Amino acid sequence: PILVVLFCVSYNIGEEIPDTLSQFYTNIFDTVFFKHDNLKGKVKRTRHWNDDRRIYRALFEYLCFISQRTGVSSFSREVLVGFVSDSLSYMNEERSLADRITDEIISITNLIIVDGFNEYRFVHKSIQEFFASAFVCTLSHEKRKGFYEKCRSDSAFFKLFNNTIFFLEEIDYYNFVE
Repeated sequence: PILVVLFCVSYNIGEEIPDTLSQFYTNIFDTVFFKHDNLKGKVKRTRHWNDDRRIYRALFEYLCFISQRTGVSSFSREVLVGFVSDSLSYMNEERSLADRITDEIISITNLIIVDGFNEYRFVHKSIQEFFASAFVCTLSHEKRKGFYEKCRSDSAFFKLFNNTIFFLEEIDYYNFVE
């Protein structure tokens, strides 16, 4: 149901109906980061770290990748803040901001939600899988090739990223085929 709601929100604000599943997921981040609040009467959420959506998205993509690599889609706040801290480090940003940025990602995007006491999860596992695939697309050609090779040669690794590979076949077709 949550994906249907996200689809309806995107479609109702004038977006074209996506031709592919990957186009739908690509639009989700922008929809929830900017446009969703505008439906509520121009809500302006305070961003304490950065106003650049691309930086939040890049951080979110890496967070999805490293969390998926550990095999989890549900985690404690401490683990989530650790993922955000690692993501900040990967982006050469200040790790000490991790707690604050975790709050912003949760409150602005709602793509990670609190589910019970100190339990956080992605609103849908496919969110984690798609944005992990988007991260893979940002890697250099050699690193992407290494990722695909590991998926091909290591069955446990492939099992972790099976659905991510599904998205990569569409959004990184040439490297995927290679």
